[in-house]
Amino acid sequence: MAVSSQELEAKRVVVLGGCGFIGSCLCRGLINAGYRVRVFKRAETSIKRVAYLLNQMEVFIGDQTCPDEVIGAIKDAHSVIHLIHTSVPGSSMEDPVFELQSNVASTAAWLSRLGETRLRRIIYVSSGGTVYGPPRSLPVSEDHPLNPISVYGIAKLACEKLIAMYSELAGIDYRIARPSNAYGEGQPVDRNQGILGVLLDRIKRGKAIEIWGYGEGMRDYIHVDDVVESLLALLTHSGPSRVFNVSTGVGHSVLNVIQAFRSRAQDLPEVVHLPARGFDVPDNILDNSRLKQETGWWPKVSLDAGIDRLLAGDGATRSDIEIRISGLHINAGVSV
Repeated sequence: MAVSSQELEAKRVVVLGGCGFIGSCLCRGLINAGYRVRVFKRAETSIKRVAYLLNQMEVFIGDQTCPDEVIGAIKDAHSVIHLIHTSVPGSSMEDPVFELQSNVASTAAWLSRLGETRLRRIIYVSSGGTVYGPPRSLPVSEDHPLNPISVYGIAKLACEKLIAMYSELAGIDYRIARPSNAYGEGQPVDRNQGILGVLLDRIKRGKAIEIWGYGEGMRDYIHVDDVVESLLALLTHSGPSRVFNVSTGVGHSVLNVIQAFRSRAQDLPEVVHLPARGFDVPDNILDNSRLKQETGWWPKVSLDAGIDRLLAGDGATRSDIEIRISGLHINAGVSV
């Protein structure tokens, strides 16, 4: 039986940044859940993370700073999940103007044209590790004051506010997800972000492990599979809240993490302590009770299990899959 255009539209989800670490895992989860997936990616972003999914989704190549191209990709979709961000906390401090232009200004440009779309929901993946700033108490709830101490955190918070405002003006539902420190198999190690992936890479290459400060600050590490499950839950969420922490609610110091690797790896490289960075919050453990109560979601991968998966290489070669692509339709600057 033929599927109507309305039915197709009702199941179409656009992932802005679907070739990145979280985005590629999300695409897999969406496809498995029965959604029609369209990826919006920048031309310079590698497609290899989603190579094994190319015959199951659409790929739209465009520039996120060009609102015409973003609107063209999302205008006939039911939902959009916004994952594109051009920096990490460290690089945002080196070039704050680029941070704001490439992330905040570009997001505002297409949000101001939401009236041209048929979107029903926007989900923005923010940063639970930076938007709150230094915690007044732990765990940090969604009602904690928002005082980011990095330009990255300020940009994420600004995008949250822009999405809330423009969504309300356009009559579109929205959700804000604030993940803690996401990690998992295949996480990139060249961005100075994600201590578990960096540790694994240094162990494999026998290079010194560099940490900023004494390594005693507490962080809330959540596996990417649990982040994906939270975003799937928020796609159909109908409860009263709009902003959600995505976390385990359990803190571990960098030294704890290194010790966990040490207990599993025979040869752990030297640990080198670098001067602490002023824009790193001292501790960050997030309260996830709101997400649990309103969606029934809960984190399933413990840190020990996650480290075991990293060391075992479970799924780590996914991004390196070599396949022959035939009949693939990749659009550049036009909607599918």
